[in-house]
Order: sequence, then C-alpha cells, then structure tokens
Amino acid sequence: GSDAVPEGIDLANDASRILGLASRVNFVCANLLDIDPERFITADGVHIYQCVTHIPRKHHEAVAALVGSLVAPGGKFLTNDFNRNTINFYGEDISKRESWEFEGTGKIEGMRCYFFTEQELVDMYSPYFELDKIIQIDHPTIKGRYHWELLMTRRDA
Repeated sequence: GSDAVPEGIDLANDASRILGLASRVNFVCANLLDIDPERFITADGVHIYQCVTHIPRKHHEAVAALVGSLVAPGGKFLTNDFNRNTINFYGEDISKRESWEFEGTGKIEGMRCYFFTEQELVDMYSPYFELDKIIQIDHPTIKGRYHWELLMTRRDA
C-alpha cells in the first residue's frame, strides 16, 4: 500500500500488526503518481479510497494505468470517489458548478477536489477493467454529499 504522508504509513503499519498481517503487507510513503509498478507484485484486488478525487484531472489516466498494472487479470478493483450530484460539500452545491475541479472550498482551503460523473469513472478505468457495479452512496454524516462506489474486474492481459 502507499500513502503520501508518513503518518498514513504509520497507521497502516500499526493496523497490519494488530490484524496479524504485518508479514504479508508492505507500505511505501510515496505520491501515487511517483509509484513504480515494478516495485509491487500484482494483486488479486486493489482498493483506493477517495484518492483520484484529490489528484489533478490531467493525471487521472496515469492513475488508471497504474491501477491496471497492479491488478492481476480477473482481479477486482474497488474505488470510492466524489460524486458530481453532491448538493452539499461544506455548504456548496457542486452539481451547479461549471467546473468540477477546484482547489480550496470552505473548511478545506488548499485541498484539490474533483467530482465525477458515473460515466467519467467508468470511461477512465475501461481500458483495463469491466464494470461490475457502480452505486451512488450517501455520506454517513453530511446530508446531500454523495460518493460513487465502483467495483470492476480486470480484463485478461
């Protein structure tokens, strides 16, 4: 696994020890865009949580290619990303914006965000994966904030 901040790696290492998985996992402190897929073995499944949402749009295809290279043929990919139907993102109605990539809103100054349509997510990963299921889910605590939960299967190479 990877995280761009050392604290994320510390949390992942702690969790892997608690779960008895420390000998079976490895974590790297790196920006996702700097990861060399040759450093990793392919996996039967990969999960990224709200990662692509915070990466500039111009890099989305590179992230999809990286994920595609990390998932074994027939393996599963699960992601959770911001949904353009959101009507309350810290008080802002995202669904009415002309641009869905922006930096800094309300309480999260400086954080980059991108809000996807269902089709954008499917298209981004379709060179590598077949869609199994995509659902819109409600944020657990913020009414009007929605995410996409996307499950795909890696095509045979």
